[in-house]
Amino acid sequence: MEINISRQTDFLEVVVSGQFNNDEAGGQFSMIIATCVQFRLSRCLVDFSGMTGQLHAVQRIFIGHSGIESFQKQSTILNLPFKIAFIGREQYVSDYTPAADLMRQIGWDVLVTADHEKAYNWIKTSDH
Repeated sequence: MEINISRQTDFLEVVVSGQFNNDEAGGQFSMIIATCVQFRLSRCLVDFSGMTGQLHAVQRIFIGHSGIESFQKQSTILNLPFKIAFIGREQYVSDYTPAADLMRQIGWDVLVTADHEKAYNWIKTSDH
């Protein structure tokens, strides 16, 4: 898996490409959230649409109990409402739903879509 992180004016943009690797995925996502905290950014756009391999397994990144604990800690440190958009391929978007639901339970604003333009417009709106 390759991850390209770039800081935009008011959000972190993350593009994930290459072969999905479940062993690396959890640590990579925790690193992304830590980077948001470091830059005091409360918005993040994650584009998984360029990944290959077991894309349906991406949800495993989020549903592990240690992952949720880490998200809660990072969310508390940031002390801001967190907004995150996930872009995936159309056939896999529904696989992100359980993860998105868990994130909503800890107070995050979450969008899951296959539409790049919709995700970019949504992440840029300041409704929190």
